[in-house]
Amino acid sequence: MYPLKEMIVTNRDSQFLEDVKSLEPYILLELNVRQLTVSQDKHKYGITLKPEPNFKILGARLKGEQKKVADYLKNKVTEAELEQFLLEGKLTVLGHEITSEEVAVSYVVGADQGHGYKTHSDAKTIVMIDTTEDESLVEEGLCREVTNRVQRLRKQAKLVSTDTAHVHLVVHPAGSQLATVVAAKLKDIESATGTPIKLGAPSADAKPVTAVSKSAVKDSEVKVGPSGRRRKSRPTRYIHYDEEEDDE
Repeated sequence: MYPLKEMIVTNRDSQFLEDVKSLEPYILLELNVRQLTVSQDKHKYGITLKPEPNFKILGARLKGEQKKVADYLKNKVTEAELEQFLLEGKLTVLGHEITSEEVAVSYVVGADQGHGYKTHSDAKTIVMIDTTEDESLVEEGLCREVTNRVQRLRKQAKLVSTDTAHVHLVVHPAGSQLATVVAAKLKDIESATGTPIKLGAPSADAKPVTAVSKSAVKDSEVKVGPSGRRRKSRPTRYIHYDEEEDDE
């Protein structure tokens, strides 16, 4: 999963927001989010409440009064009334008590704020995720793609953390974004995987490999092969990591 730029949590309860903030390190790590923002002011993020009447249920009960009630809900109901409705599950409109079975309330993000955001809510809390991508997020995601695949291949080859495997890595096309990211983040990938990596194909006389993996990363192809061994006194184990699809 590629990293996300920001998660925004809004709630009127300051203690609730403090509790969320106390979990910030865990949330950022587990959800792969760069920034966590908490706020009591949903209007700051252009969030408003929108009533959604169930006309079938309302019509069966209100008959001719349905049109007047629906018009009120569409054009005259206030944010305060809707917030109270969310808390109590009922609202009096033109002398009729409306229940949550008859009218649902959704959160709407303004056009200037909504682009790129995914929103989820319950009666009290609104969570917004910024899903827009920028170059730094894409590069971090590509780096993690390669890192995760090397780690999985080590596991497939039955290597433990103290075992070594020197990896050769080739990216096609050489001028792709993935190739640029791998070259720039090579030390980070080596540190995360505990695996020394050399850019370029292994020599023609490289020893046979015992683990092979094939998959795709974006629009590029990655080919990885090993030239390493385990701890002294243990059999040599080689890894071949290949994301290049067969041309046949």
